[in-house]
Amino acid sequence: MKWVSSIKYLSTDFGGRTMSVTDMTLRLTFSNNLNGDRLRIRLTNRYAPVPLTIAHMTAGIFTGTEIRSLTDVTLHGRKTMVINPDEELFSDDIALNVRAGDILSVSVYFKEKQDIYGLRSFWSETGPKVLLGKGDHTDGSPFEESEPDDLAEAIRNDVHKMFYFFGFDAVQVYTHDDVHAIAAFGDSITHMSYFTNALTRCLYSRYPGRVSLLNCGIGGNRLVHDASCNPQTGKPITVFGEAGVNRFERNVFEIDQPDTVLMLIGINDIMHPLQFNESKEPTPAEELIAGYRRIAETAHRHHAEILIGTIMPCGNNEYPDWWMEAFEKTRQKVNSWIRTQSVFDDVMDYDALMRDEENPRYLKGNLHLGDGLHPNDSGGEKMTAAIDLNRLAEGGKENA
Repeated sequence: MKWVSSIKYLSTDFGGRTMSVTDMTLRLTFSNNLNGDRLRIRLTNRYAPVPLTIAHMTAGIFTGTEIRSLTDVTLHGRKTMVINPDEELFSDDIALNVRAGDILSVSVYFKEKQDIYGLRSFWSETGPKVLLGKGDHTDGSPFEESEPDDLAEAIRNDVHKMFYFFGFDAVQVYTHDDVHAIAAFGDSITHMSYFTNALTRCLYSRYPGRVSLLNCGIGGNRLVHDASCNPQTGKPITVFGEAGVNRFERNVFEIDQPDTVLMLIGINDIMHPLQFNESKEPTPAEELIAGYRRIAETAHRHHAEILIGTIMPCGNNEYPDWWMEAFEKTRQKVNSWIRTQSVFDDVMDYDALMRDEENPRYLKGNLHLGDGLHPNDSGGEKMTAAIDLNRLAEGGKENA
């Protein structure tokens, strides 16, 4: 038996307070594909300079009309839980019998005014559901959505509606050893969840009780360099996170031991120097290749397979010609290496799959959110259709 995350999203650093909540309940519901009779929740106060006090927290199974088997979540035997600044720790074990196909629900009540800093977030509406509203509803009662106080403008004005939760970042189930955990590691294309939600639906419907998919993406993340600087402030855009090569081992293997890693990252290393740093040259392909090698070695050291995706096009009519020329020169060089290397266990050629045949610098028009960069739900489904699901479920090429 082993602990496996039924859901997991990474904390992102907004560089300060994102909102305040007083007398509010946050509820997250999500699809579970694991069988077990014990749960635990990873509590987190990452990136916060002040303690986080959770007045009450419960977990249960959502039937569509009610939450049954409602169970208190405690820390060191106490219902009121205090998480210190930047602290992350597991709750006490929770006695709750869950089965693949259950919709799990976690409700968190904040009584006194609480400043919130780090968030876990996603954008696609086809996966987990988040509700935040007034009052204590840890008894499972329904409630209406209401906006928190002092919501940061970056969140309020996000061009794509962001769904966010806080106080915890993972729910784990004590399940069978033969369950295969799959980690999706990357930037916003992973983080936004249009792709991972589509893959989750396919995996969970075909392999009930056998696999769990974990989201290890951070929007704006780069492979070999930490967050780019905002040209107006000269300060790092902290929400983009630290370099993928530096965070990979911690974010992927800290609380789980995935059998397979799906990696799609590198586009921001090419884009950001042009966009934010007013450079005429993107990060050299050689630096990206060295970073990829380093990540592959780390995954194999943990006895995990790792599949790499080619970098997709991101053409946009607002980009100047010189910008696209510089971007494409590096992207093509990197993709050529990805297609021919032997460092990774396999290649997911998303570039060939998603590009517009008539204009290969662009994604197909019906497969992105309108920005030319981020796949939409249809794009996520197309990316999923190109993956050998049996290989993921069995945990190795030889079993595919």
